Amino acid sequence: MSLHHVEVWTGKYFQCTSLRDIGLRVQLGHPSGVPCCNPIPAFDHEFMVLNINGIHSVALHFCNCESVQTHTTQLLHARWYPATSTDPQMAATFRLLNHFQMYTFESKGSAFKYYQALSHLTDNTGTERLKDCYESLLCMSCQYRHLIALKWAGHVHDISGILGTNSGELAMVYPTCPQPGKNLPPDWADAPPEKWWLYGFFIGINTNFCMCHCNKSSEEADPSLSKGWAYFVEGSGFKSVLELHAGFTQEKSSCASHNAVNLADLKRVCGLAATGIGAIVCTRHNFKRPSAVGDLQKGRRMARMDGEASEHGWSNINPVATSTREMGPGLRHDILDDHFGDWNWQKVSNFGVFLLQKFKDAIPRRNQHISNLVNFEDAIPAESLAIWHTMASVRLELSQVEADQLKHGLDISLHSKVSPSVLIAVGIKLETQQCRLIHETSNIGAHATQIQLSTLQQRTNTLHCQIKHWIKIQTLYMPCVACLRETIDATTPDNTEEDIHIEWKLRRAQGHEVLHELHQHLWLKHHLTGFKRDWITGQRGHTRSCGIINTVQKKIDSATTKYRITWNSLDALAQPLLQTDWMTEFLMLEKEDVCGMTEDQAAGECVSEGRRLVSVS
Repeated sequence: MSLHHVEVWTGKYFQCTSLRDIGLRVQLGHPSGVPCCNPIPAFDHEFMVLNINGIHSVALHFCNCESVQTHTTQLLHARWYPATSTDPQMAATFRLLNHFQMYTFESKGSAFKYYQALSHLTDNTGTERLKDCYESLLCMSCQYRHLIALKWAGHVHDISGILGTNSGELAMVYPTCPQPGKNLPPDWADAPPEKWWLYGFFIGINTNFCMCHCNKSSEEADPSLSKGWAYFVEGSGFKSVLELHAGFTQEKSSCASHNAVNLADLKRVCGLAATGIGAIVCTRHNFKRPSAVGDLQKGRRMARMDGEASEHGWSNINPVATSTREMGPGLRHDILDDHFGDWNWQKVSNFGVFLLQKFKDAIPRRNQHISNLVNFEDAIPAESLAIWHTMASVRLELSQVEADQLKHGLDISLHSKVSPSVLIAVGIKLETQQCRLIHETSNIGAHATQIQLSTLQQRTNTLHCQIKHWIKIQTLYMPCVACLRETIDATTPDNTEEDIHIEWKLRRAQGHEVLHELHQHLWLKHHLTGFKRDWITGQRGHTRSCGIINTVQKKIDSATTKYRITWNSLDALAQPLLQTDWMTEFLMLEKEDVCGMTEDQAAGECVSEGRRLVSVS
């Protein structure tokens, strides 16, 4: 308990003091309780020790017996890490260095904040003047992390020595990644093509511009201890490759709004030694690869695969950016190597629990997806799946039929410019315009401007004229329609059999198109709602976002109405055409069916890309 804070009773109150001031002398080089025959009281007055509960000044006696060891060795045997290798006057306990390492792993806090906490634990009044140990803490912690990494990798007692360590050997390799000779069968190279994915190695390349580095110090003044032995690539060879491509201009990306690539050569790099870091990871397990992290001099030049695993890992390392930005290049690489190692270790140590949880979650969902797919395929006949017409394809088919009739001298058209198929197609289009006007009229509100009302009235007048012109041509093909319009209780069919067949084809195509339109609007609303939830802040942003979402909702309502009108038309045409299986292709659209893919799932359930259910509506 030589590093505890103590208080003494003065007769009136407890006063803070130190064990050194009340006579404690710490003897090194001998077991506790064994006196030294030849102590060296060189540090009776001040030897600074950093402990988890503060900074202490102790009276330290080194051993000077015949079997004497160096002062550094005596400190290490006491589990005190010396600040220097010769004539140390400061040390930190192993417990403190372990605690500081775990603190940075979990909180991503800086060494300065940690040292400030130690200072306040020692004296929270600010009246006691303490010796500045901050630079020594940085040096000791960096050396300690490096030695621990060598120990964990088994290189401390390697016959080739520590300098025999090769690139990437201090990095942790995920045990489930394909490794020939370790976890792959002997005949894995002869596997059939359909089994190659089992033994394939999937990697992703990604960059992070939060991890920029200011132009501080140099490799000569602040070299890395690991020299490319862990996750960062060896510096000299990496820089020689960069110099070969120094004048290369980045090719523009064809991806929409991919500014990380397109603005690569325009980034502000004044005062920066690196604009960020790039990393190669295993996309299956999100594991950092050995010697696969490097500093960026410009923007992205790497995106070759849609592997988002690397994106998930950046959220863990980004908080370290502020504390490493001003470090020297060597110390920065060593600190980041240590954090990458902890990330990999956490993945390995939690692999069993994580994989079991994934199995428990995946198997029921797999069965649910299979059941939904089987039910969906059983509900729709195979021949219906092969028929997916659009209005344009049906109109082309009908036009080709009319062209064949004309080629054989058969002309059933009663108008010089409007054939029966064109007449019905235009009628369906006019019906769609009517529905749109009805929705716009109902949503215009009580405070519409005169310009809005004028525009709506002009569109109504135009549509009215188009309908009147269409009715005149309709009378040529369907003369009984004039009588039907004069009779309220009309029961006479208003279409010839040929016209009914034409309208049936066009209505089916309209049904497919309307469903596609409805799906697109629902997806758009789902995206906009998620974007608003995750990114929009402030009243102005929320107001504008809600306005856009309401506009999309109106389109959803319009498409819903259009589909129901189409469905009713198909229902009316099915009876004279003796169509009985069309309802398996076009289901009746209920109110609860008009929703996004994940909106009807249980409230509070975490829904991601891999958890979405197949729509059975």
